[in-house]
Amino acid sequence: MDTTTNSDLTIPHQTYPNIFLRFLKFGFLAWGGPVAQIAMLRQEMVDEEKWITPERFNRVLAVYQALPGP
Repeated sequence: MDTTTNSDLTIPHQTYPNIFLRFLKFGFLAWGGPVAQIAMLRQEMVDEEKWITPERFNRVLAVYQALPGP
């Protein structure tokens, strides 16, 4: 189990154009539907940038999957 707390994580300030370009990259490169997009988001935000812990990412993903709609 990961003992990293939210206070241990450092989220750098991102400008809106930088965030837009980052997610635009996901849109262009994530061929394969939602599974590929989720894998890319996890790799970028959890593994590379360490913006969120793996446990929190999994919890948030589980909540999103339980919501109704496409």
